[in-house]
Amino acid sequence: MKRQKFNLLAFLMPILWLTSCQQHESENQSTADTVGQVCEKIDSNQDASPDEPVDGTIVFDISYSTRGYLDSDSPEFRGVVAKMSRVLNMREGFLYGDSAKSINEDKFIATLNSGKFVWSKGSDFISMVEFMTKRVRSGNDIVCLISDGIMSGTNEQIRQDPEYNIRNREVLKTTLESKLKVLDTTYSALIVRYTSPFKGKYYCYNNKNIYLNCNRPYYAVVIGKWSKVKWLEQHLVKGKTEGKNDSFYKYTDMLMVGDNISYNKCKFVCGAGVEKISKEKCQVKNKDSVEFRCSIKDLPKYMQTETYINNNFRLEKRGKGQTEFSVIPRDKYNLTINSEKQKILITFNQNIGTYISHNQLRFLVKYASPDWITMYSDLDDKEVGKNKFKQNQTFNLNYFIEGFSVLNHMDNVIQTDMDFTPKN
Repeated sequence: MKRQKFNLLAFLMPILWLTSCQQHESENQSTADTVGQVCEKIDSNQDASPDEPVDGTIVFDISYSTRGYLDSDSPEFRGVVAKMSRVLNMREGFLYGDSAKSINEDKFIATLNSGKFVWSKGSDFISMVEFMTKRVRSGNDIVCLISDGIMSGTNEQIRQDPEYNIRNREVLKTTLESKLKVLDTTYSALIVRYTSPFKGKYYCYNNKNIYLNCNRPYYAVVIGKWSKVKWLEQHLVKGKTEGKNDSFYKYTDMLMVGDNISYNKCKFVCGAGVEKISKEKCQVKNKDSVEFRCSIKDLPKYMQTETYINNNFRLEKRGKGQTEFSVIPRDKYNLTINSEKQKILITFNQNIGTYISHNQLRFLVKYASPDWITMYSDLDDKEVGKNKFKQNQTFNLNYFIEGFSVLNHMDNVIQTDMDFTPKN
């Protein structure tokens, strides 16, 4: 009986092993197909170009947290909001407290100047974002939310648990992601950070209020088709670069997410010692030295630095018949970043036969957010009244930004595959 069991096991083992391998290969192929489908969708939009909006919408957060910017009587905040409405060719506005209330442009600007809004006790940043996604999906070119950017639970949730906004940061982020996932690869977002004098009540994460009279950050959060959002980003960069004396162009920081069309322009190409011989295949011409190049001029400036590329670059190889890529150690090649010329150069002076010939290569640069997000994120704002640095921070900012990062759709800003395996 024992022998029969052993023989049965010996018979089944190859079948189980084969089934496992096929399942593993299927999972790998499924992942590759998903990445490929996203790339294909992005490629189909590659001919899009920045285009000025003609049908913009402004959503204005009328919670008490926003009131302090207007009560400071500083022209900066009003100037940015009014200019944004003109630049986006505002056709309609909405005041958002517990819900959205429509307001025409003339009345909105008049109320902005007087500061006589009917302020709301509630502020639901996630609901505002959901409202924005519905507007752009229903045909609006571009929608801009003006808000302090603080992602929070409801007043009732905080009453029941004063630590709600700390305990549930991940829940809030995940909920925000779910509202943004309805947008496909043709949509992008722009998060623009400004600062302005603030005078009034500031509500901490537990809803206790503190009187502040200082500079505070606020945000223009923009969602729309890539062409419209990219146009606005370029418009802001141009105005700041030219030193325009207008508070609209004096933003402190800016991040565009879902800029996949720009990322997709950055591809590694064959340099000296290697050549492309067909759409799918490459070959080594010089066995002593080869190089690969990539222009990074279409990446945002913070990604064009040596630090960013060094921290986020990875080169992988996969031999013929292998199912997974493996990382090529950094000491096997030279990685050079020329920020001035906006280029990456990869050079192999040895190990060419081992790491290139008869392999598939994958060049990767991972997406990572800029450092200012971590620097300006406050995880506990109870001491904001005493701490000047905290006055320049935003509670849960990194969770808000991470939620928006779902619009990137892919983990890498650069991914280029080259196939050096022999033709069959």
